Amino acid sequence: MNINCFFKILLFSLLLLPKYMLFGQDDSLAIVDGLDTNYIVSYSHVFTPRFIIIGKRNQFSIQNNDPNKEDDRINELNFEPNGPVNIGLGFTYKWLGVNLSLPLFSGDQAIYGKTKRFDFGTHLYGRKIIVDLDFSWYKGYYLSNPQNVVPGWVNGDPYPSRGDISVTSLGVGGFYVFNNTKFSYRSAFTYNERQKKSAGSAIIGGGLTLNYIRADSSMVGSDYIVELDSLAINKANFVNLYATGGYAHTFVVKYFFLSLSLGLGFGLSSDRIFIENQSDEFRKSGISVVSVVRASIGYNRDNYYIGLSMYNNGLSIVSSKNLGLSYRNTNFNFYIGYRFYNLFKKKEPLPWLWDLKL
Repeated sequence: MNINCFFKILLFSLLLLPKYMLFGQDDSLAIVDGLDTNYIVSYSHVFTPRFIIIGKRNQFSIQNNDPNKEDDRINELNFEPNGPVNIGLGFTYKWLGVNLSLPLFSGDQAIYGKTKRFDFGTHLYGRKIIVDLDFSWYKGYYLSNPQNVVPGWVNGDPYPSRGDISVTSLGVGGFYVFNNTKFSYRSAFTYNERQKKSAGSAIIGGGLTLNYIRADSSMVGSDYIVELDSLAINKANFVNLYATGGYAHTFVVKYFFLSLSLGLGFGLSSDRIFIENQSDEFRKSGISVVSVVRASIGYNRDNYYIGLSMYNNGLSIVSSKNLGLSYRNTNFNFYIGYRFYNLFKKKEPLPWLWDLKL
């Protein structure tokens, strides 16, 4: 990816910041509890249970970035887990949002192999600050592009699987929303607010990611037609400290909405690549390219809502000997919720809890 292009996008985002920082000077704003009520409706006082479907994928790729290679298709290995789709229930009330889910189904293990996993993560959508926390452990991956690198493989055959490959990931990140009186992330991702009019905001933030990939033997199989034969990688460690800037916008037509958010930036990475049956290792500190993407589409009324959202955090690293690695953490969420306005009209349970200032 062209680094100059990233710098131009970041510069454009920073030039937008003064515009959004001046919104608070508009005397026509109807500000209530920090919100312009001409643009945003708050439902934080309303108890809202919901039905949820959640899908999550942790994927990684190994590439040979030698510019002299002619066919990029045979210079890359893409690994994915056979992850389940979860189904469950959740609710929002005041500052608290909770989701509880259980695995519903996975892909056919005879085709995609078996994946063990542990996931814990949350996205905290404040009015000004967005925080992303994620910890995951996956063991068992399959090669998702065998049509390019496995001789004789045809669609319908089992995908080559590696039950010994594991990935452990930890990520902490956050954004600051400049136009927080008129633009609401909550309206598109937690639904305890509603965006009444189209609005957007410049965003700026950063984070820290740690990724550890392990395998019992080289992840570059000897039976693959892939020009990575001198890169018999069986372990890799990545630590990345990054900063991003970008823009988010929610388009509204009556009660329908489409929300798009993109943060682009660069990180300082410290990488270690281990080669099978060798005591040597590649060590490199350098620049990584980071992207954080959010998108949501749905229908949000005063009494109920329905929506589909996506979150993707991508990291690309270029290491020694033309070796490239990329990692992607992607979440998909489907929600249907209904708002109960008078549920706690007579007596609110645990009143001291909801008065906490978080």
